[in-house]
Amino acid sequence: NDKNSEINDARNSARTAAKKREEAMQLLQDRLDAANKKIADLNGIIGKNAKDSEGKGESLRLLQEEMSVVQEKLEAAEKDRDSLSTSLSTVNDELSQMKTSMLKMNENLEESRNGEKDARAEVRGLRSDM
Repeated sequence: NDKNSEINDARNSARTAAKKREEAMQLLQDRLDAANKKIADLNGIIGKNAKDSEGKGESLRLLQEEMSVVQEKLEAAEKDRDSLSTSLSTVNDELSQMKTSMLKMNENLEESRNGEKDARAEVRGLRSDM
């Protein structure tokens, strides 16, 4: 029972960690989507400003600087996403290994129970022979 409780605790802990990583991945993806939209918006503004560029060179330069900052944030978010993806993959591998171990433990437990039943039957047989 202690082993089953320990296994269940470990399984629940791993599931919780995986869920939190998935939530973090979704949050990062939302941020990436927002950054991509911001870049698209800025590109649209830059394109419009390029057409009306007389006297607007400064605003164009400022927009380009802002776009560079957003691009840096996007690249950092993509690195975070990749890192979390690797962590999630590791957690999935660990869950798979735990599942395999649990299946083996269940097999061993079943074999032990069968052995105990056989031993009891043998004792009953010996008693009845006496």
